[in-house]
Amino acid sequence: PTNPTNPTNPTNPTTIFFNYTSIGTITIGGNYSATIIENSALSGVSIASYEIDATSKTNFDNVGGLTLNTTTGAVTGTPNNGGMYSIMVNGLNAAGTKVASSYLMIMVNYPSFYYSYLDPVLIGSTINHQIISSSLPATSKSFVLTTSSKAILDSTGGITFNETTGVFSGKPTKLGSYYLQVNALNADAKIVGNAAT
Repeated sequence: PTNPTNPTNPTNPTTIFFNYTSIGTITIGGNYSATIIENSALSGVSIASYEIDATSKTNFDNVGGLTLNTTTGAVTGTPNNGGMYSIMVNGLNAAGTKVASSYLMIMVNYPSFYYSYLDPVLIGSTINHQIISSSLPATSKSFVLTTSSKAILDSTGGITFNETTGVFSGKPTKLGSYYLQVNALNADAKIVGNAAT
């Protein structure tokens, strides 16, 4: 017989979908909380517990710092890693069978840090462009330029980037205005912040 809630799939019952509150984007280390919105679709559905779907466990672990309340379905914590993560949460009945599901999109931004102001310099003048240390994420251990910024830096001629301190130094040999992006890495070489200069 045709399933009235999913007429295009007559053989398998359809899992009911529920929704989470949306908090938009959050920065690494911020307080994250997403709770289930009560809706009519769940009326009469008995959910005994919640779980992260097997296909989403790696994604959920990659966010870092978040936990799922298996009783309420709430996802809370302080995310450790930036990025966009799609997580599937299942609602289970008392027998452990999936009876409802939801997709939760978690978007985590990197915190920004800043460089000291640099006045325009003449070709051949020495520069020593440093990070404002007070703006750095506490877990920063090293720095790396984005791939496109490496190419731009090379085009300046005479300026080098120190991946331990994040300092730009040297004497530019070519005229121009250059936009560079720097990522701060933690001890595990994961991005924990970014800057533009």
